[in-house]
Amino acid sequence: MSKKLVIWLAILGFILLAILCICNSRDKIESDIQARSMAAISDIDDFDGDISVSGRDVTINGVVNSEDLQTKLKQILGSEIGVRKVFSNLKVEIPEVIPDERLAVIQEKLNKIIEFDNIEFQSNTAIILPASSMLIDETAKILKNNLDISIEVAGHSDSIGNSEYNLGLSQRRAEAVLIQLVNRKIDRSRLTAVGYGSGQSIADNNTEEGQQKNRRVEFLIREKK
Repeated sequence: MSKKLVIWLAILGFILLAILCICNSRDKIESDIQARSMAAISDIDDFDGDISVSGRDVTINGVVNSEDLQTKLKQILGSEIGVRKVFSNLKVEIPEVIPDERLAVIQEKLNKIIEFDNIEFQSNTAIILPASSMLIDETAKILKNNLDISIEVAGHSDSIGNSEYNLGLSQRRAEAVLIQLVNRKIDRSRLTAVGYGSGQSIADNNTEEGQQKNRRVEFLIREKK
């Protein structure tokens, strides 16, 4: 084998290796963008579809129920590190739902958040226990997916002790939850906090179990934004 042929074979081998490295790097970049993009939109309830990645470009495919949601998805994906451009193949299908029925569905979702677990506080304070953060997260998620509604954060207490103190404590607890929702990027103008004290009990205050059920925070749709 001549020296010149050996040199050419070496050059060819180097070129093939470089091409292989570039392809592997591209695949890795696309895989990384795909994973991060899917994670970024995983909390969007009303998106039925998927995404595809080519190089650093992302394409959204599927169905959404509003133009606003389509814009929101594009903004979220466009803010991901490494994404160059976002293309949309989304079909907007606005559901024909009577407004009151839609509000009832959203209220039911809010009710289910606290159906089995109340938002818990340190005794006689408005300090929320860490274990309740997930309930507030779920509430914020519903509000982010329904930007046209406003809610009342309603605080309630048991009837043990001074009624005036209980009224103030329930107000402070409602306000504490409201602040946590604001910290989760919910517009303050969509939220109100009201403390009702022990005036709206749902269980027997003569039992410990009943008292615990009465110490609660509820989320009530009050008006459209």
